[in-house]
Amino acid sequence: MKSLKNHISLIIALFTVLFSVQIYVAVDRTIEAYENRLKNDYSIIVVSNKALTATEFKAMDSLIERSESIATDQVLERLKGEMTKKNLDLLKLTLPALYRLSKETYKRDWGFIHVERMFSVGKAGSMIRLSMGSFDRPESTYVLLENGAARYYPSLPVRSSANLKAHILLDELLHG
Repeated sequence: MKSLKNHISLIIALFTVLFSVQIYVAVDRTIEAYENRLKNDYSIIVVSNKALTATEFKAMDSLIERSESIATDQVLERLKGEMTKKNLDLLKLTLPALYRLSKETYKRDWGFIHVERMFSVGKAGSMIRLSMGSFDRPESTYVLLENGAARYYPSLPVRSSANLKAHILLDELLHG
C-alpha cells in the first residue's frame, strides 16, 4: 500500500511539472506572437511620386527603423477584378511608389516602448504617441516635448512596475 502511495505522489508531481512547463511554453509563444504582431502591424504607408531610399526616410525622422518598398504588382492584383484592363494599364503607368515604414520598438524582458506617431505642436514643440508597458497589458500615452523638457500628456500612465521601467528607459532615450 505504501508503494502505491509513493507511485501516485510521484505521478502527481510529474503531472504538476509537466503542466507548469506547458503553461510556460504557451505564455512564451503568446508573448512572441504579440511582439511579432506589434512589430509587423504598426507601420505607416507612404506614397511618393519619386523613388526614395532608406537614408532619405531616416533623414525625415530618426525613429524610422526600417522601410520597405511595396510592390505595385500586389496592389494591381487586388484591383484586377474591380477595374477594366484598360484602366489597370493606365493605373500601372501612373501608380506612384509605395513604401511601408516601421517605427522603432525598444523591447526588453519586462516589456517594451513603441513609438507610434509624432506630431508637431506649436513652433518648437512636438508630441509623441507611445505604446509602452508590459506585453500582456500595454498602455498608450502621449509625451509632450517643449523647450527641452518632456512630460506626459494629459496625465501620467498607470503606476505599474513595467510602466516605471518603461519610463526609466524613455528618460534614457530622451536625455542620453
